[in-house]
Amino acid sequence: MAAGDAIAALRRYSLVTPAAGGSVSAHRLVQAVAADQMAAELAGEWRQAAAALIEAAIPDDARLPEAWSACAVLLPHAQAALDLTSDGMWQVARYLGHSGSYPAARDLFQLIADAHGEDDAYGSEHPRTLAARHSSAHWTGEAGDPAAARDQYAELLPVRQRVSGPEHPDILTTRGNLALWTGLAGDPAAARDQLAQLLPVRERVSGPEHPDTLDARHQLASATGEAGDLAAARDLFAQLVPVKERILGPQHPSTLDTRHELARWTGRAGDPAAARDQLAQLLPVRERVSGLEHPETLTARHELARWTGVAGDPAAARDLCAGLLPGRERVLGVEHVDTLATRGNLARARAGPRPGAPAHPVHPRQPCPLDRGGGGPGCRPGPVRRATARVQADPWPGAPGNPDRPARACPLDRGGGGCGCRPGPVRRSAACTRTGPRPGAPARPSRPRPPRPLDQEGGGP
Repeated sequence: MAAGDAIAALRRYSLVTPAAGGSVSAHRLVQAVAADQMAAELAGEWRQAAAALIEAAIPDDARLPEAWSACAVLLPHAQAALDLTSDGMWQVARYLGHSGSYPAARDLFQLIADAHGEDDAYGSEHPRTLAARHSSAHWTGEAGDPAAARDQYAELLPVRQRVSGPEHPDILTTRGNLALWTGLAGDPAAARDQLAQLLPVRERVSGPEHPDTLDARHQLASATGEAGDLAAARDLFAQLVPVKERILGPQHPSTLDTRHELARWTGRAGDPAAARDQLAQLLPVRERVSGLEHPETLTARHELARWTGVAGDPAAARDLCAGLLPGRERVLGVEHVDTLATRGNLARARAGPRPGAPAHPVHPRQPCPLDRGGGGPGCRPGPVRRATARVQADPWPGAPGNPDRPARACPLDRGGGGCGCRPGPVRRSAACTRTGPRPGAPARPSRPRPPRPLDQEGGGP
């Protein structure tokens, strides 16, 4: 009776509202006052109960797109109630990265690694601590610093080998990611050689059709192309697509990433019309699976515009660029290098070609130092961003300079800028609206995507 009277009084002042199942939702002021008046022991018990409820509600695999809406709702509650060493917070960090908030995921995984390292129950060489460092390194690269990611993996690898042994699956994931970021940091030939050595070990340890083995094949195919063998990369991706469709499913994000890479390398190997057609088939599936404004979707739209122009339809490419620009401005920001490149491409398309300028054929491009193929290291083959860190993203609350909310979408789009109009470490893909480079201009790399392995943490819950 006393509780009912108290609730009725609070409802008269709109301080509580009815919720489902006979419960009520309390105003934050009521929550703060009630918590302040509790005994410390009782307050601790309520905090534990709230944390248990929130953790139980977080999806088991927050990397999957179907889990993102629930994670978005639970995010502020997890921030307030969960400990950094909890499994629930790990899933929140996964959600941030896989939904596109790469700097936020980087910052949160670094906080998680620090918390595990300082906790007596774990320590600096506990597998969970090392797995969190692995993920922090991965999202460091995704957030635009491939050289730092490479260096972090190089530092981490001997520690993991000493703790777990040289052929533990997590160590193989770290080796693959080190090779991946070595290529993205500017040495694709070394990346290709490292991945070629790794693949037979992965096949022996995990099996030839394990998702991590398929990711290793994806990475090797991309590195082969970036090292200069465009046709071989195309053929390797063509062999891999049906295997992923059979094992993972035709709409799994990793399968879509490999399809994207097949289209891209088909175009780079000399068949822009086939690349355009493959991307046109892929885009609606990507929109349905990842969302209309996910960085992967923007990348697919960018590549479709690019190959449409290279295949000989500059007017259609211009319209595709015009449709893409507002989304890039909204998701990446108006000053992001890729947004500026899209704006520049559109301006040139509207101005039209130079009088008397000939159409040029597709030229193979030099290996891109910021390129991988279809996914990220150690977790699930998929969206990895290759861009410079000219990005202002919303970091995880608690990290230096963070706002109260996580980044909404990944500011580091892998879709590329345009035809060399801006300098910088990000590969500027060929202009959306040109049929080829200027006569005598150096070949320019296009932006691929790295594999997103099935366990991006290389361990962890």
